[in-house]
Amino acid sequence: MDRIDEDLLKDLTKLLSYFKIASEQLSSDQEPTLHLVLPWINKLKSYCKIKINDSEAMKQVKKLILEHIQQKIWLTQLHEIATFLHPLTKSLSSFSQSERDQDHQSTREMLKTVGIIQPQQSSIIIIKKTTETKERK
Repeated sequence: MDRIDEDLLKDLTKLLSYFKIASEQLSSDQEPTLHLVLPWINKLKSYCKIKINDSEAMKQVKKLILEHIQQKIWLTQLHEIATFLHPLTKSLSSFSQSERDQDHQSTREMLKTVGIIQPQQSSIIIIKKTTETKERK
């Protein structure tokens, strides 16, 4: 313990702080969080990218964490659709145009499956069901 590398300790603390914030936001039981999973996973992966000025120890830590993220995190189409449908994340700014187009198409297909849009519609239009009530006098 006499030879603690303070720079490594600072770098580790900073890296792990991102994981703490992600964990806290994704663990909320007061509001939905499915739309946050994909953006947070992408952020965490970007924080684990090896930089040229990282120490050898930090490079190893980042590589190991990135491998664990790849192995342990299973993202589905539902994560992408939830990200697209939520007002705060709907821009899909971290996605390429082809990924956005694919998510839009996946959303259309899911809406068709659950009967929210009709199969022949080419754009997302929500069908409103109205109920008529007669006023009684």
